Amino acid sequence: MDGASKKQTFFNITLPLLKPTLFFIISLNTIRSFQIFAEIFTMTGGGPSNSTQTVVHYLYQTSFRQFEMDMHLQ
Repeated sequence: MDGASKKQTFFNITLPLLKPTLFFIISLNTIRSFQIFAEIFTMTGGGPSNSTQTVVHYLYQTSFRQFEMDMHLQ
């Protein structure tokens, strides 16, 4: 595009072309993060300093280990 800035080129050309790929990668990573619970639970339990903590493992710890099953924010 003649006269378009780098910002306009990125948002009008590059990003729309990358959207299907980004959606696919984010979907696969989200699914995998839910599937990895068993490995993290048995091998590291969240790891040293929560380095292998995922959202699913955090929810498990909060709900069943600390018995904080309520939904209110503290």
